Amino acid sequence: MADFTIREVVSSTAVNDKDQGALLTVALAFCTSCSFVFLIVRLIIRQPLSVLFGRDDAAAAFATLIGLVQSMVTLHAVSRGLGRRDEDLLEGEITEVNQSIFSADLLYILVIYLAKLAVVLFFMRLSSSKVHRAYCHTLAATCAIFCVVSIFVLSLQTPITEPWDAVLSSARLDRWIATEIMSGLVDLTIAGFPIILVKDLVMRKKMKVRIVSAIALRLILVPLAIARLATWPHDTPDRLDYIPTELYLQAEMCYTIISATIPCLGAFLQSASPGYLGGANYIDPTATALALGSAASGGRSGSTYKMSRLSNKRNKADDGSIRLTRKELGQSVTHASAVGERRLRSLESDGSERAIVVQHTIDVRFSEERM
Repeated sequence: MADFTIREVVSSTAVNDKDQGALLTVALAFCTSCSFVFLIVRLIIRQPLSVLFGRDDAAAAFATLIGLVQSMVTLHAVSRGLGRRDEDLLEGEITEVNQSIFSADLLYILVIYLAKLAVVLFFMRLSSSKVHRAYCHTLAATCAIFCVVSIFVLSLQTPITEPWDAVLSSARLDRWIATEIMSGLVDLTIAGFPIILVKDLVMRKKMKVRIVSAIALRLILVPLAIARLATWPHDTPDRLDYIPTELYLQAEMCYTIISATIPCLGAFLQSASPGYLGGANYIDPTATALALGSAASGGRSGSTYKMSRLSNKRNKADDGSIRLTRKELGQSVTHASAVGERRLRSLESDGSERAIVVQHTIDVRFSEERM
């Protein structure tokens, strides 16, 4: 009979008092996996990519890919000695670790601002208001300026020829504080924009709260940044003591990428439901996120919001109408038009009885195909 008695429990020695690089390796693998999972979900939402893939999706994809490069650079630092005591490292290994940390920090700045830019570009898809778009353009320019400034703040150090020698100095911490303040200001501004976006829209409060909350979740980045700065090794800068700081940095970078996709997840769940919008071929999730009009707009009507589009280049005639052959039966284009004065509601709101009028326009043409 087999003996299943456990005689001895052997603990892992990968993490000990002299080497904690394995913790960072596990964190890198986990954060990178999460980032790519959310990128895949975002791409699923944007199907078909040839129509729905926008600039915000491109920015999120670039942020994820550069985040992968940043993780690889950090992993190289671990292999060269990050997470071990300086007394156990050679002088050349310490230099390599410092160079890798320095490069990874600059890539981190690029990643977080690309992810912030993805959210700003997402806002531009939600609203056609000139005021809102001007706000988004200003915010996008701010992201670009703060990104460049942050890179210069972190890279221009003494000695100028070898700035990586000071990656764990107290002066470096002061520069990180300035960088995180700029990043936090951008996050606060991004989190406040949905309030401006939905305040004049007549829709259920639950819907407004859901839209605002989806963006406000990015404010978790603020305590992550504070925790990272609080764990900075002050007294005895050492490659091992830097591990907690680097763990928070990886968590902050990962969540910045994830928070750029979180606003799309509601549309992903809706589009996964069968029969949504009467079985349309595809739905632009950003087009259905907000209401059709504003209660403060003085009752403007006649604006058209395209909810589903089933035409493509292959079946369009020269005059722009849809051309159908005998193999392509019954395609339609659905439009939703706002009507009324002060009682405009969102298509998303429950119980809307007179909110919109849905008009189906079908233009069918048959052409003889000769063999």
